[in-house]
Amino acid sequence: MSIFNWFRKKKEQPKGIITRYRGNVIARMLWGESIDDYMYENIDDRKDICPICHNTLGHIPNQSVVIHNRNWDLSTTYDGYWIISEKFYDFCKEGNYKNLRIIPLSNSKGLYYFEPMDIFGLDYELYGTKYINKRDCCGSYDEIIKPPVIKAKDFNIESNDFIMKSGTLFGPHEKKIFTIIIGNETAKKMKAYGIKNIYFKKIYDPNGLKIINIEVNRKIWD
Repeated sequence: MSIFNWFRKKKEQPKGIITRYRGNVIARMLWGESIDDYMYENIDDRKDICPICHNTLGHIPNQSVVIHNRNWDLSTTYDGYWIISEKFYDFCKEGNYKNLRIIPLSNSKGLYYFEPMDIFGLDYELYGTKYINKRDCCGSYDEIIKPPVIKAKDFNIESNDFIMKSGTLFGPHEKKIFTIIIGNETAKKMKAYGIKNIYFKKIYDPNGLKIINIEVNRKIWD
């Protein structure tokens, strides 16, 4: 290939933007494994979705569900429900974390539905969260993508040890899920306690935050 053709091919490649953040990490977004199970096999059995558009409006666990994969302390079902193990439950109880919705699953002994009830303020506009196709029937969106990694300026945190959630459900239709957000100290405690297969994503303080956009020769999917 000639130099001319090489440069032309390089120029014709689709462009994308990678965004990097530099600043004070004020919290962590917590993720677990995706398990090969649904909370509800039949979408018609769900009482927590809009009956018209089938978008998730909240989460009501199915007490008759049988979860087969028990290898992880924190996991999600295909339809967007957080599941925790007995060990994760003990961590929350011993740590005296408040305002957590923890519901035992009757047919899956030792497993619990998990949902923090306190909301962590995030900056959806600055991060560029995308809302797709708002529905008139319930006011929900068919899909919400890009969970923010920037704290809202008007949201104050008094502790470095907490478990909260996003105020928005992310993902498509009936598979929407909230993100779990924890303090930096909480993340350290979880590791020391031996909570398995958990992953962290940085949440940044907006004060002093530097946002760097890097153009690359490939398409970036949000």
